[in-house]
Amino acid sequence: MNDSSKKTSNTLVSVLLLIGLPGSGKSHFAKCLESSQEIRALYKTVRIIEYDEIERQEFAGIQSSNSRSGKILSQGDVFCDTSVEAWRKSRKHALVLLQGIFQSRVENPEIFTNDHTLVIMDDNFFLRSMRREVFKVCQSNVCENLEITFGLIHIDTSFEICVRRNEERNGLKKVPFNVILKMSHNFEEANANKAPWEQHNFKTSIGEPSFIEVLRCALICLQKSVDEPVKANIFNEQDLENAAKDRSLTLRNKIHQTDILLRNIVGIICRRDKSYARTANITKKEVLSFAKSGVFSSDEISLREEVIARYSETFCNNMSISKEEFDEMLSLEL
Repeated sequence: MNDSSKKTSNTLVSVLLLIGLPGSGKSHFAKCLESSQEIRALYKTVRIIEYDEIERQEFAGIQSSNSRSGKILSQGDVFCDTSVEAWRKSRKHALVLLQGIFQSRVENPEIFTNDHTLVIMDDNFFLRSMRREVFKVCQSNVCENLEITFGLIHIDTSFEICVRRNEERNGLKKVPFNVILKMSHNFEEANANKAPWEQHNFKTSIGEPSFIEVLRCALICLQKSVDEPVKANIFNEQDLENAAKDRSLTLRNKIHQTDILLRNIVGIICRRDKSYARTANITKKEVLSFAKSGVFSSDEISLREEVIARYSETFCNNMSISKEEFDEMLSLEL
């Protein structure tokens, strides 16, 4: 790490994703890494962005708003529309926090020159699309004075241990068994062949990983990611204006393609089961709004895959159905 960091005078932010099922120990290991002497020897600043904590804050805010409007949510209804809304908001909020860390380094070079910061992103990240969201924020913030690295560690605690630990939790910390089961079945392993940006990934041994193993994986992952930092999409500053115009045209085209695909998906769902119509259309609006932020890929095949994955993730969470059920719904017509 030290030798690698000498090759640049840029401020460095390393982003490390801890992924795994609820109850796998991600939050515990994140705090252990934060206080680790080995990590502190490499990074002046360590920040943890814990999605579950952000979700709890969002949930409390929605509850407060509902109570003022006369809507009462019972303790048994924690995994209802309100918690789904909090879950969505938490994912956006986490990316905003990450963006803020990058911006603060760029806007205050006199404070952060040659500063090394580690950001630990603590979430299940069981779908590749979730991890891609983080990577794209990293990629869009690479600049002359800011070097960014990206890596991930899969905390592969056994399903049985995760379920047992989850049963000991209370309130929003406790995830319904069927949700953990669905995550386990739909978990998309990091794969550099399918997604080259996931090249710096490490996986603990299955069972009940120790902190020593997680720390070893983290140190190796961080070293390798520093040797191969995230590359920006654009390198030639003279072409920035033309590139901006191209991006604008590309975005409009992507939105148009996304809209057509989403209409087809909604049509298929409604033909299969009209009771899904309202949720199908709400999900369409959410995914289309997400598309307008420009995060989906430009090429037609990747765009199609990403839109379907995003729709599937949102729709399944809204309706509490499995990804297999959703895929079966689309398989014959899409």
